[in-house]
This record gives sequence, structure tokens and C-alpha cells, in this order.
Amino acid sequence: MPVKVHGQINGFIMLRQKPHQASPDSTAIQFVISTAFALATTIRSAQLSLSLDSPSQREIQLEQSVRQHNKGIKEMLQNLEKAQNYQVEVEKMEALGKLVAGVAHEVNTPLGVAMTSVSIVEEQIKKLETAYRNQQLDESVFIEFLDSSIPAVDMTNTNLERAALLVQQFKQTSDNEGHGEAEVVAFKPLCEELITSIAPLYQPTTSSL
Repeated sequence: MPVKVHGQINGFIMLRQKPHQASPDSTAIQFVISTAFALATTIRSAQLSLSLDSPSQREIQLEQSVRQHNKGIKEMLQNLEKAQNYQVEVEKMEALGKLVAGVAHEVNTPLGVAMTSVSIVEEQIKKLETAYRNQQLDESVFIEFLDSSIPAVDMTNTNLERAALLVQQFKQTSDNEGHGEAEVVAFKPLCEELITSIAPLYQPTTSSL
């Protein structure tokens, strides 16, 4: 007996007769027909249930896929943000390194001039001491000492003040970093201060500024 659902055969029910049994009567045949109908109804119900559940299952799978995709995008954005923050920190460190190198160069100039001036004073003191020990200390030797030592001392003070000012300006620049405020700079005094700080380097020569 075929089991049909919407005209499509989904299976068979076999009615087998044992040799010693009589031929099936109408009741047995009707039982088989009813059983086939019940099976067909059950199969159809199962198919309807699956057809109703399939869209829901697809929706669930789609929702899960979207969630997983969104999670991946979120993680990617977080990683990108971390990479950007790291790049910003690297650029800050590079800028700071260049700034420190520049400040060190600027500070080394007045410090170098100050050391040169101190060396001049030391040399004049040795000459004065030698003249004294040799009993050659007179007015001309003393005047020569003053003429050489006083400017050298002034140069030392000027350049040490310049170095201290540069350090202070560096600290102020660090404190004001990111403010972006305009500042008025007196250019002429700045140039005069720069010339004064390097003037001792040109004293032994005929150069002038």
C-alpha cells in the first residue's frame, strides 16, 4: 500500500500473509488503508512543521552570523584604535627626541662660550701669578689682566644666564604644549641677546658683528 502526500509517494506499507493464515478480509484491508492515511498525515504535518521552522532557523543563523560579524568589526576597530594610539605615542616620542636634541644643541652653545671665557680667566690668572712670583708685577701687567679678565667674566655670566633661560623656555614650552596660543616675540632684543652670547668667540680675531 503506497503512502502518498500530495500525490507523491513517500513510502509503502506491506501486508504479508502467512501460509497458514486465511486471505485478508475487508477489515484488514481497511486497517492498512487507515494506517497509510495516518502515516501520510503524520509525514505531512512533519513537513509543514519543518517548512514553518526553516525560516525561523535561517533567521536565527542569520542573526548569529550578523552578531559574529559585528563582533569581528568591533574587535578590528579596537585594534585599529590601539594601533593609532601607539602611532601617536611613537610620533610624540620622536618629536620629543628632536626637541630635546635641539634644546641640547642650543644650550651647548652658551655653555661652550662660558667654558671658553673661564679658560681665558684661568690663563690670565696664571700669567698674573707668574709675574708676581718673578717680581714682574707692575701696573701694565695688572691692567692687562683686568682688560682680559673682566670681559671674560661678563661673557661667562651672560652665557650662563642664556643657558638658564633656554632651559626655562624649554620648560615653559613643555607646559604650554597643545595650547596653540600666539605669542608676541621681541625680535630685536632676541638678536642682541644672541649676538652678546657669541661675541666672546670673536674677540681674539678682527671679526665684528
